[in-house]
Amino acid sequence: MRLISITLNNIRSYREATITFPEGSTLLSGDIGAGKSTVLLAIEFALFGVIRGSVDGASLLRHGETSGFVELQFEMDNKQTTIRRNLKRNKTGVKQEAGYIVSDQGRVDCTPVELKSRILEQLGYPQQLLTKSKELIYRYTVYTPQESMKHILSENSTERLNTLRRVFQIEKYKVIRENTQFFSRQVRQEHAVASESIKDLPLRQQEKATLQQQIKEATILQSSITPQLTDMQNALQLKIKTIEEKEKELESLNQAQAKLNVLDAQLAEKQRTTSQLSQELARDEQTLKELSPLSLDEKQKCAGMHAHVLTVKEQLQQLTTTPIDQELKQLQDELNPISLKLQERTILLNQSQQLVNSIASLQECTVCKQSVTEEHKHSIKSMEEKKQEAARTQLTSLETSKKEIETKILASQERAQKIQQARIDLAQLTPLLDRAASLNIGTSSPIETTQSEFSLAVQKFEQNKSQEQLRAEKEKSLLLKKQQLDQVMQESVKIAAEKAQITISPTEEKKQQLTQLKRELDVIREHEKELLTKKASVSKEIESTQTQLTNIETIIQEKEKGKEKISKLATTQNWLQQYYTPLMELIEKQVMLKIYHQFNEFFQTWFDILMEDDTISARLDDTFSPIVEQNGYETTIDQLSGGEKTSCALAYRLALNKVINDLVEGIRTKDILILDEPTDGFSNQQLEKIRDVLDQLQMKQTLIVSHEPQVESFVDHVLRIHKQGGASTII
Repeated sequence: MRLISITLNNIRSYREATITFPEGSTLLSGDIGAGKSTVLLAIEFALFGVIRGSVDGASLLRHGETSGFVELQFEMDNKQTTIRRNLKRNKTGVKQEAGYIVSDQGRVDCTPVELKSRILEQLGYPQQLLTKSKELIYRYTVYTPQESMKHILSENSTERLNTLRRVFQIEKYKVIRENTQFFSRQVRQEHAVASESIKDLPLRQQEKATLQQQIKEATILQSSITPQLTDMQNALQLKIKTIEEKEKELESLNQAQAKLNVLDAQLAEKQRTTSQLSQELARDEQTLKELSPLSLDEKQKCAGMHAHVLTVKEQLQQLTTTPIDQELKQLQDELNPISLKLQERTILLNQSQQLVNSIASLQECTVCKQSVTEEHKHSIKSMEEKKQEAARTQLTSLETSKKEIETKILASQERAQKIQQARIDLAQLTPLLDRAASLNIGTSSPIETTQSEFSLAVQKFEQNKSQEQLRAEKEKSLLLKKQQLDQVMQESVKIAAEKAQITISPTEEKKQQLTQLKRELDVIREHEKELLTKKASVSKEIESTQTQLTNIETIIQEKEKGKEKISKLATTQNWLQQYYTPLMELIEKQVMLKIYHQFNEFFQTWFDILMEDDTISARLDDTFSPIVEQNGYETTIDQLSGGEKTSCALAYRLALNKVINDLVEGIRTKDILILDEPTDGFSNQQLEKIRDVLDQLQMKQTLIVSHEPQVESFVDHVLRIHKQGGASTII
């Protein structure tokens, strides 16, 4: 992996800056607080995003800004990748937003978690570490912040050892041992449960033998019942057949008796019908004698009345068609203007007389205040009198015209009353004529008659018509009843003949025989029922016992399997305790021993290079904790000077970098190293040692953050960072 460039926007002290990273060793130089470590944190943020406890969004985003981003470009296997992560400030704090990654496959927008997953895959970090401390290998092999450099020296030995187990993927052996112990406990528990479950196996086998004997005895009993039941069922069928034959004979007798009863009832009904029809015939003949038709003179007289009334109807119809309503409307339209003109002329005449009267007593004009002369008064009076004369003439003419029109209106109203009465008479007359038409009363010479007389004649004609219809109906009914009487008499003769052919023998003896047979049948059925019940009980007992036997056999099979399981569990537990667990411990020790020797060798080598005092040496104990000796005596890390602590921490850091890169396969960050203030507390002689370290590392790309000017002579490139006005820039 090789870093190409990084762009910072509103990241800590940087407003907007782009830094290009060349190959070889590069120094980020500047005063304390200039923003050198910010670049390293930005690189880590671009790769892994926010890391709880180390890389926080609130500490990265520049104060006062609402958003910012870091965009990192790097090369891996000759393929360039660009990753961008965004920060945004909201009410609750600073949060990561979605970013993107650009590769040879194009740009892909991703959530922060998706970006981290893609980067971890590209870096080749072990898959099992992706869900644990994901930045662990990066912190141990590429970049360790300055404040974390010396922490590794004072870290708890157990925590350090567990961390190294995860990094070198040796933790799996510990997990295997723990899982083996857990599995072994499970095996012991299963062995105990299985042993307890088969304690009653002999008892279950004894129960099985008892149930088998019970089934055998019940089967023998069932076999003895079957022949008896067969004989009883055969006797039952024979008895049922005999009873059915007796029942058929008795049923035939009963049917004959029932038929005879039906014939008696039918014959009695025919006799009642004959008597009833004879009485009705006598009454109908008497009614026919009492009905008499209308005379010819009465029919002709009624016809003459009909002709006269018809003529009156035509006259009334002509009278009702006179357009009297239109005539009245026209006369009223003529009267209304005349009445209006009379009112107007009367008003003009009164106004003229009032003017004459007011002028006669007027001395002075009310408008111009001049005196009114007698001549003027006489002139106005003469003019008004002429107007009055003309108005009176018009009034006389108008009143004459009004009286003429009112006379015509009165005559028209009288005619309208006559027409209205004619309409009433016509409305009353029309139904009467309709009745006469329905009776087919013919026309004859008209005779003078009144409407009431004609109504009485029509009523009598209707009564006669009704009598004629009644007579015809009675004659028809009389003929029909005579036919019915003849038919009933014939049917009575036929029924009497059919009755004479039926003979019935005594049935009491047959009933007694049938009763005796049914008693015998009940006895046979009771015996059959007892045998069936006994057989069913035995069958149920066999079925129930067979079910118990099946269950016992199933239980015995399970317990037999339990015996086999106990044997296998014992073998498994012995193998786990005697062979598998010791083997895992041996493998883990061998692997850890190999790592320890290599790690200790590298640590001592780097420590000897960095430490200027030949009297001080260092090594690692079996927990990978640094042990420092001075003049042959062990001393604690806390008793070392600042530079000596830094030398020890850097040696441990470089050794860890070398061992991880050599032993953990697939890591693709082996060619880059980032050192943050690696010379803190170094003397000038120790600073010269850094040159030797860089020469021996032979990294393709090394980034060093330091404010020591002497380091500039050790590196290939220098990037100077200057901070002014709270903003950092690259020089």
